[in-house]
Amino acid sequence: MTDWQLEQIRYEVERVKFLSLLTVALGGGSFGLLLGSFTPFRLGLAGVGLLLTLILGVVSWRLDANIRAELAQKKEVL
Repeated sequence: MTDWQLEQIRYEVERVKFLSLLTVALGGGSFGLLLGSFTPFRLGLAGVGLLLTLILGVVSWRLDANIRAELAQKKEVL
Protein backbone atom coordinates (compact mmCIF):
# COMPACT_ATOMS: atom_id res chain seq x y z
CA MET A 1 0.00 0.00 0.00
CA THR A 2 1.23 3.46 -0.77
CA ASP A 3 1.41 6.31 1.71
CA TRP A 4 -1.50 8.02 -0.04
CA GLN A 5 -3.72 4.95 0.38
CA LEU A 6 -2.84 4.71 4.07
CA GLU A 7 -3.65 8.38 4.57
CA GLN A 8 -6.96 7.92 2.80
CA ILE A 9 -7.87 5.01 5.09
CA ARG A 10 -6.85 7.03 8.17
CA TYR A 11 -9.03 9.90 6.97
CA GLU A 12 -12.01 7.60 6.50
CA VAL A 13 -11.51 6.11 9.98
CA GLU A 14 -11.46 9.61 11.50
CA ARG A 15 -14.72 10.38 9.68
CA VAL A 16 -16.32 7.29 11.22
CA LYS A 17 -15.11 8.33 14.69
CA PHE A 18 -16.48 11.85 14.25
CA LEU A 19 -19.83 10.69 12.89
CA SER A 20 -20.19 8.14 15.71
CA LEU A 21 -19.46 10.77 18.35
CA LEU A 22 -21.85 13.21 16.68
CA THR A 23 -24.55 10.52 16.59
CA VAL A 24 -24.20 9.80 20.31
CA ALA A 25 -24.18 13.50 21.23
CA LEU A 26 -27.18 14.32 19.05
CA GLY A 27 -29.12 11.30 20.33
CA GLY A 28 -28.38 12.20 23.94
CA GLY A 29 -29.47 15.79 23.44
CA SER A 30 -32.66 14.70 21.71
CA PHE A 31 -33.47 12.24 24.46
CA GLY A 32 -32.77 14.94 27.05
CA LEU A 33 -35.46 17.11 25.46
CA LEU A 34 -37.97 14.39 26.21
CA LEU A 35 -37.19 14.44 29.94
CA GLY A 36 -38.79 17.85 30.46
CA SER A 37 -42.32 19.06 29.94
CA PHE A 38 -43.98 17.95 26.73
CA THR A 39 -44.50 21.08 24.65
CA PRO A 40 -45.01 20.84 20.88
CA PHE A 41 -41.76 22.73 20.27
CA ARG A 42 -39.70 20.34 22.43
CA LEU A 43 -41.37 17.30 20.90
CA GLY A 44 -40.65 18.62 17.41
CA LEU A 45 -36.99 19.27 18.21
CA ALA A 46 -36.65 15.85 19.83
CA GLY A 47 -38.26 14.17 16.81
CA VAL A 48 -35.96 15.93 14.37
CA GLY A 49 -32.96 15.12 16.55
CA LEU A 50 -33.86 11.45 16.81
CA LEU A 51 -34.41 11.26 13.05
CA LEU A 52 -31.00 12.82 12.43
CA THR A 53 -29.48 10.40 14.93
CA LEU A 54 -30.91 7.49 13.00
CA ILE A 55 -29.65 8.87 9.68
CA LEU A 56 -26.16 9.54 11.05
CA GLY A 57 -26.05 6.07 12.56
CA VAL A 58 -26.82 4.48 9.18
CA VAL A 59 -24.23 6.69 7.44
CA SER A 60 -21.59 5.73 10.04
CA TRP A 61 -22.43 2.06 9.68
CA ARG A 62 -22.20 2.19 5.86
CA LEU A 63 -18.92 4.10 5.96
CA ASP A 64 -17.49 1.55 8.39
CA ALA A 65 -18.60 -1.31 6.13
CA ASN A 66 -16.96 0.37 3.13
CA ILE A 67 -13.69 0.82 5.02
CA ARG A 68 -13.70 -2.83 6.08
CA ALA A 69 -14.35 -3.97 2.51
CA GLU A 70 -11.57 -1.76 1.18
CA LEU A 71 -9.11 -3.07 3.79
CA ALA A 72 -10.06 -6.68 2.97
CA GLN A 73 -9.52 -5.97 -0.73
CA LYS A 74 -6.11 -4.40 -0.05
CA LYS A 75 -5.17 -7.35 2.17
CA GLU A 76 -5.92 -9.77 -0.68
CA VAL A 77 -3.69 -7.77 -3.03
CA LEU A 78 -0.78 -7.92 -0.61
